[in-house]
Parts: sequence; C-alpha cells; structure tokens
Amino acid sequence: MLSLRQLQYRRNRLTKLRTMQELCLLLGKPGHKLELLCAQPMYNEFHIRKRNGGKRHIEDPRPPLKRVLGILNDLLQGVYYFEKTEAAYGFIAIARDDPAPPRHIVTHAERHLGCRWLMNIDLTSFFHQISTEMVLDRLKDPPFHFDDEVADLMARLCTYKGRLPMGAPTSPVLSNLVFQREDEVLKAWADDHGWLYTRYADDLSFSSQKEISSWEMQQTINLLENHSYAVHPEKRRLYGPDDVKNVTRLVLGDGELELPPDFLEELRDCIEDLRRTTRTHLRMGVARPPAWLTKYRQRLNGMMGFAKHVLGEYDEDFLQIQRSYDEAVNPPDEDFGTYSWLDFPYW
Repeated sequence: MLSLRQLQYRRNRLTKLRTMQELCLLLGKPGHKLELLCAQPMYNEFHIRKRNGGKRHIEDPRPPLKRVLGILNDLLQGVYYFEKTEAAYGFIAIARDDPAPPRHIVTHAERHLGCRWLMNIDLTSFFHQISTEMVLDRLKDPPFHFDDEVADLMARLCTYKGRLPMGAPTSPVLSNLVFQREDEVLKAWADDHGWLYTRYADDLSFSSQKEISSWEMQQTINLLENHSYAVHPEKRRLYGPDDVKNVTRLVLGDGELELPPDFLEELRDCIEDLRRTTRTHLRMGVARPPAWLTKYRQRLNGMMGFAKHVLGEYDEDFLQIQRSYDEAVNPPDEDFGTYSWLDFPYW
C-alpha cells in the first residue's frame, strides 16, 4: 500500500513524459524492442470456468511484455488515483494516508445500503469494447498530453487484437481512464433523476428512495448504447422495495452487507479441491507447484479477502475457512504412499 506522496510521484513521472527517448528510459527497453513487443505481442490464451458454468477467455501476456505492462500499470494507477470519478470503485489503488474511505468492492456496495429501489446494469465484455483508438485518444488528453508517437506506442503496447486484453495488468486502469467521460455523463443522468450512481468495473448500480421505472431503466441502457457501449442482455436487473437486493454479489441486508447464500459453500469446495491437489503433488514428489495451481491459490486468496472484508477477520466462519486453507496449502506430515489418479480433482 502506497502513500499519497508515492502515488503523486508516479503520476508526475508519467504525465511529465514527452519524448520517445524518455518513454524508453521509463520502461527500461530501447525503442526497437518496444516496437517488437507491439508487432509480435506475446500472450498465453486460455479459459477459466465462471461461476455460472460458462468460460472466461483470458489473454495473459508473457513475461517480457508483462514486465513492461507492469511498469506502466504502476504509473497509470498513480495518475488515475487523482483523476478517479466520484462513481468509480473498481481497480483503484489504496493510499494508506488518505483520510477518504478506500474504494473497493465492499465500500462500493455499502453506498447503496438502505435504498428502496436498485437498478443494476452490466456491460458486455467491457475490456474488449475499449479499442486501441479509444486508448490512443485518451492518452492525448489531459493530464497526459502525449504526442502522436508516444501515445501510439503506449496504446499498441497495452492493447491486443485492437482492444484491451482480458488479463493484461494495464487493462483495468485503462478501462477506468477511458470510461471517465461516461462516468460523468451517467452521474449527471442519475443526479437529474435523484439517483445514486456507482460503478465497479463493468457493474453499474443506480439506487433511489423513489421508484425507478422499467422505462427509466431502458432509457439508461439507451444512453449507454448511444455512447457505443453494449449492455449484457441477461445482466440487467431492477429491484423494488420488497426484493432482496445485491450489488456486485454482495447482498444489501438490514443496515449491513451480507455474503451471497452460496458463497461460503463455494469457497469451502474450492479449498477442498486445493487440499486434494496439494496432497497429490506431494505424493508425486513435486516440490514446486505448477503455474496453474499458483493461479488457483491466488483466486482463493481473492475469495477469502472478499469474505474477510464482509464478515470481519474475527468472524467464526471466516476463521474456520482460514484454518482450512492453511491446512490445504500446508498439509500435516504423513507417509505419502502410492499415488492414485483417483485423488486428483478435475475442473
């Protein structure tokens, strides 16, 4: 977690950049190598299972490109921290000395506690809707003011197949930067109707104490489509006073947030899968976990952090899950005898 001063330093390093030579020094690579990364972008493409049973296509940049994008992401996060809109809550750095509440999935949902009416709208393949041209145009605008050459190279480094890739370090912050104008338009629209508007990545939430009609929901969707953003046809929902409401999977309870009913069960199942897989690798004599297992652990850590945010670190359910996870990644010493493929969980 950085300080405000450190974030400001990163912002200044990027926004004061003016020449290709300065960009190359910043990224630690000569111009011809950066051009090569643009001309021959290196990505590992694969699918991961979604909660609804579908698949999410991931485009993971390989190490040479990922290192460059990691540097850019750190700097862009410094810029966006001071440019973020009032509505934005997703993919934003947290400054340890900022007196304002941090922006994350929990504080996003908390903004809507106590509402009578709630409207949720999701965008379809959000990153893929943001084109190289949109990124290029944003990098020419304030606070960057990059010239054509610098903006063009950065935009090509950060995009793949003509749009933001799902899996690159820079895609979340660039999506926030590009969507700034729409955030302001949607906030003005919400203000005119007496609504509260917030956004976590591609999840848009509007709440009110007075009725939000289905006609107003369609007008909001039309507004987004007029700005060239496609809305997911199955992820639009209007809740009334008697409905159980949720924002980014968090249930709006009576004055406090609650986890979705199936979340803890899903988390326990995932930890059991991890436990069995870890034991299997120990039986095989594999000392170092494969990359996919490391990513699976990272996913679990994210889910556990989500539960900790909502339940609190001393909640008995969370403590039990934490113990189960610790035992899964550090199984007790035992005689790992004959290995059986029946022990291996398939996904």
